[in-house]
Amino acid sequence: MNQGRRGARSLYCRWRSASLVVGAALIGMAVWIVAPSVKAYVDAESNLISVQEYEAMLIASRALSAERGPSNVLMSVEVGSDPAAAIRLQESRRATDTALAAMDGTTNLPLPPGLLRSLRDDLDLARRRIDVIARMPQAERSLDMLTDAITDMFAIVDEIQPTVALAAETLEKDNPALAGSVFTALIVTDLREQAGRLGSHIVPSVSRSLPMPPAAVDRVNRTQGHIDKLMQMLGLRLDMSRGNLRALMGEVRRLFIGRGVRLMEKLTLEGRAGGHYSIAPAGLTGLYVPTLVPLEELRKATIAQMLADIVRSRDIAFVWLVGIAAATVLLLTLLVAVMRRLFFSVLRPLLTAHEMIVGLAEEKPTERNGVTADTREINDLFDAIGRLEGQLAERRDLTERLRFQAETDPLTGLLNRARFLGLGDLRVAAVSHTTPADAIPAQDSAEGQPVGVLYIDLDGFKAVNDTFGHFAGDQLLREIASRLSNAVGPESLLARLGGDEFAICTLGLDMAGLEAFATHILLQFNKPIDIGGIQARVGASIGLALMADGKGRDAGGASFSLLCCNADIALYEAKRSGRNTYRIFGAATEKPACELRMLASG
Repeated sequence: MNQGRRGARSLYCRWRSASLVVGAALIGMAVWIVAPSVKAYVDAESNLISVQEYEAMLIASRALSAERGPSNVLMSVEVGSDPAAAIRLQESRRATDTALAAMDGTTNLPLPPGLLRSLRDDLDLARRRIDVIARMPQAERSLDMLTDAITDMFAIVDEIQPTVALAAETLEKDNPALAGSVFTALIVTDLREQAGRLGSHIVPSVSRSLPMPPAAVDRVNRTQGHIDKLMQMLGLRLDMSRGNLRALMGEVRRLFIGRGVRLMEKLTLEGRAGGHYSIAPAGLTGLYVPTLVPLEELRKATIAQMLADIVRSRDIAFVWLVGIAAATVLLLTLLVAVMRRLFFSVLRPLLTAHEMIVGLAEEKPTERNGVTADTREINDLFDAIGRLEGQLAERRDLTERLRFQAETDPLTGLLNRARFLGLGDLRVAAVSHTTPADAIPAQDSAEGQPVGVLYIDLDGFKAVNDTFGHFAGDQLLREIASRLSNAVGPESLLARLGGDEFAICTLGLDMAGLEAFATHILLQFNKPIDIGGIQARVGASIGLALMADGKGRDAGGASFSLLCCNADIALYEAKRSGRNTYRIFGAATEKPACELRMLASG
């Protein structure tokens, strides 16, 4: 400490005798102090340009999606019967061309070379195809023609979406504070696209007054599922503290979900019932398109909020720049006189705080060791570090919970497909002696034991689901999961693969034991299931496959995926054999590879 004081006195004397040198150092320090504010201002300006370019990409994606609406109408009406539809289509095409032209000036965000040229070429081909169909007599237009033309428009939107997603990631990386708004705008844009696709899947059948084919119904169902997921993501991402965004989200739920999606569900039911639709194509557009307006308003509001936040941060940075530059001139004149004071009251506590923060980052907490400060702000910092340590502990707990959620089925709490396959691969590797012992879970560490797989598919579940509703179906699935959990031992893996399909991976059971276990599983379905006072009964079909030591006829090769495929094929045979039974993969079920794939997919 005495040496430090001698150094301080020497520095002070040198400062007095070498004012020019000290003056140069002070100028350098002034630049160092002002530089962060200059950088913050420049970064804010750059972020402003990036958000504007991002908005241009979203507008282009939305314009490509919106062009399908008038295109669908013009392909659905008789030639010349709706001049207004032709005018709306031309206006929509001009809007799309303008939006794509706005992307030409992109400089901050990544834009793949040749993308715009490719988009314009594909768009020109799709438009010509639509125009050819629109000029044909309505009687000559087939459902396949309309579907193919709409699919071409889908492909153009799909072509631009990876670029929009990459732009969102780039913008988030450059400014993490904007991450919530960036991805909210992306989700809303995707939601608008899926909403448009929902209508486009239905329009061809409505325009021809034909029943909806199963493929179209399947596309509608998948699109509705995607919409449900996007709405959940939007609810999590949207900043509900902002009143305007909260109000627009309410409008999305009221108009789009409450009216638009319900309208599509009604038309889908009518299409499945025989094709007697209650709404004409033009009327469908007039009813459905207004329900999409809140989505566009929410996207605009989100972007506007981002721009406002960036402008505000830029203005704040400018004020800070001016203020710091002025204050630096004053503070630097006092720097030498207060240096020693600052070392003990500010610098050393800050260094201690730095060590504590680095220790937290490296998960090696550092003690304060009695270091004190006589300023409230630094003491507040120490208090904040203490709170941060607690928050990081909570975050570690949250990370563990999220990991658990990512590996389990949210409805039943069982393993999901990905986790099931991952653990199964480890078991097969243990049997095949290809995985280090320390990489295998303790319960799977026994080498050379046979590995078995049971694929279980519920019989009669669809009838329960259709009769009593999805809520009853969910209750039934949870009860089945509970029964299966009670039936399997701790050495077995139990998973819900999706829908009404479950799977079990056993360890140590030979074929006789596997058959006995399958019989035991079937017994779990003898007792009816109480669903809100209603006694429901379902059966189960089970496919069995066994791998012993990773070799031999039962294994089919030391691959857990192939073992699951074998069980799936055996399940198919059980279904064909009258259901509520089990079948074993073997000679009776072995087929050529092409037939296996067809059986597994069927």
